[in-house]
Amino acid sequence: RLTAIPQLNALYGHADRRLKRLEQFVSECGSQLAGHLKSETSPPVQLQDAIACAKIAASETSIDLCFRLKQDVGSFALMGQTGFDQMDFLQACKFAEGDSRILMQKLARDRVRSSKQIGSEKEQSLVTELKQVAGQGPKAWDENFERVYELAWTVVTRIVDNFVPGEQMPMPIGLSRL
Repeated sequence: RLTAIPQLNALYGHADRRLKRLEQFVSECGSQLAGHLKSETSPPVQLQDAIACAKIAASETSIDLCFRLKQDVGSFALMGQTGFDQMDFLQACKFAEGDSRILMQKLARDRVRSSKQIGSEKEQSLVTELKQVAGQGPKAWDENFERVYELAWTVVTRIVDNFVPGEQMPMPIGLSRL
C-alpha cells in the first residue's frame, strides 16, 4: 500500500498541519467578513488584505501539496480514477477571483508604499530594498520579481500569523525562485 511509504506518511502529517491552519485562517476571515456583510459596511483594508492572503495561501499551498504528493506516488499518479486528473481544478482556483501573482504584486506594492514600520527584520529589509528598486521605474520592479514575490509571501505569512499564529509557512514551490 502506498500509505505505508514513510515519506507519504510524513507528507500527510505535514499537509494536515498546514491545511488545518489555513482552514482556521479562512474561517476567521469569513467570520469577520460576515459581520461586515450583515451590517452592510465595507470591510477594512486589513481584512481585505487578509482575504487576498487567504486566496493566495490556500490555492498555492494546495497546488504545492498535491504536486509533492504526485511526485511521491510516482506512476500511480498517471492511472485513471486516482484523483490526480483533478489537479487542473486547482490551477483554475489560482486564477479565479484574481491571479495569485497579481494579488501578490499588489500586496508588495502596498507594503512598499506604506510608511509603517511593521513586520520582521526581513520584511523591513525587503521593503527598503524594493523602495529603491521602485524608484527606478516599472522595468526595474519587473526585473526584481523574485524579491517582490519574496516580500509578498513575507506579508502573507505575517498576516496569517496575526490571525492564526503557528509554525512558519514555507513558500509554495510554484512561487519560489526560478
